[in-house]
Parts: sequence; structure tokens; C-alpha cells
Amino acid sequence: MPESVSVVIPAYNAERFIGEAIESVLAQTHPPFEVVVVDDGSTDATATVARGYPGVTLIQRENGGIGAARNTGVAAAT
Repeated sequence: MPESVSVVIPAYNAERFIGEAIESVLAQTHPPFEVVVVDDGSTDATATVARGYPGVTLIQRENGGIGAARNTGVAAAT
């Protein structure tokens, strides 16, 4: 049996790209166990787009940079 995979996507003002990134992850031949999107204080519709994908966990936080967003997502991953 393949190992479980958690995918963490840190995002800041990524409205234009977040849907494509999520769809790419979901289309892989080895589906992920979970997808965690961390909206790092975006001022656009990044969170709204991510929320439109069932099964995707969305975490919203104040902007702290890509490293902090990635660490937040890893800490939340199961």
C-alpha cells in the first residue's frame, strides 16, 4: 500500500494560481491523503478559491512569510 501524503500549499495573494495548484495535486496518480492550503494574509480571493475545493483544509493566518506559512501547514498536517 502506498504511503500517505500530505501536501501543504503556502499561498499569499495567489488567487490567480491557487485553483490550478490544488487541481494539479488532486490529479496526481497517487492521490494525497490531505491538502492543506495556508493563506498567509492574502488581500485577494485566495481563501475563497481554496474554500471551493471539498476536502481541502484552509488555514488563514496573518502574513508572516512563506516559511511561517509552510511551518503552519506542516504543524496542522496529520
